[in-house]
Amino acid sequence: MRVFRKYIRPAVVLTLLLTIVTGLIYPGIITGLAQLIFPYQANGSLQYVNGKLVGSELIGQYWTATRYFHGRPSATLNPNTGTPAPYEADNSSASNLGPTNATLIKNVQQRIAALHKVVMNNVHGRFLFIFGEPYISVLELNLALDQLK
Repeated sequence: MRVFRKYIRPAVVLTLLLTIVTGLIYPGIITGLAQLIFPYQANGSLQYVNGKLVGSELIGQYWTATRYFHGRPSATLNPNTGTPAPYEADNSSASNLGPTNATLIKNVQQRIAALHKVVMNNVHGRFLFIFGEPYISVLELNLALDQLK
């Protein structure tokens, strides 16, 4: 009984206390602050067009038409069937087309030349003008292409 009071009881109490603080209270406070301060980002940066959800700025989407920009290549396969399942978040991987692949280089150069004007109109600058690198959202580019019709 003496060992229990001296060693086991404090260990169990501290484990429960830290579980409550770090597993419930802290995440709850951070989630609440995120919803108050950054609700758009906290809810997935979702994009809607005419009230219909079209995707997220942060997660790759599967674009099938050749007129659209495509995000990073996705070569995921459904583990049950072995069939392609691009942009499956639970089974993510990439293709083997590297930056020195001649086919990839040729395709990218042709697309760049054809769509340079649209791309340059959709470049986002650095965060607070100093952090990170300029970037382009594939989803926003594809929505801009839809506007060109």
